[in-house]
Amino acid sequence: MTLGKFNAPTSGAWGTDNLVQMKDNGGNALAVSLSGVQTVRFNADSGDFDYLLFAPSAATPSKWITSVGVAGGTVTIKWIGGGTLQSTPSLTPTITWTDLGTGGTFNEPAGPTAKFYRAR
Repeated sequence: MTLGKFNAPTSGAWGTDNLVQMKDNGGNALAVSLSGVQTVRFNADSGDFDYLLFAPSAATPSKWITSVGVAGGTVTIKWIGGGTLQSTPSLTPTITWTDLGTGGTFNEPAGPTAKFYRAR
């Protein structure tokens, strides 16, 4: 049984991710009721696909990272819902978050080590 479709325009750069909402054949946003243990199958034709995100339909998270990309040696992070973008070099306790910006878009040079981000 087909539940819906994801149709996304090109992001313009390999590794630049966009969140795309599942829609029905009429172009209407779809909500899927999932409870207990469920199996979901996703068929991708091609492209730079990274993950599926399941979010509660009753409320959109107030602060949400919408895209992360690397181009020309620069990391660009975009988020919605206001708040402050924060980063940390490690997710092992004790985690120390550093405030980076509040404008909805943040750029910094790509580095050789891992970095973790959140909008808060």
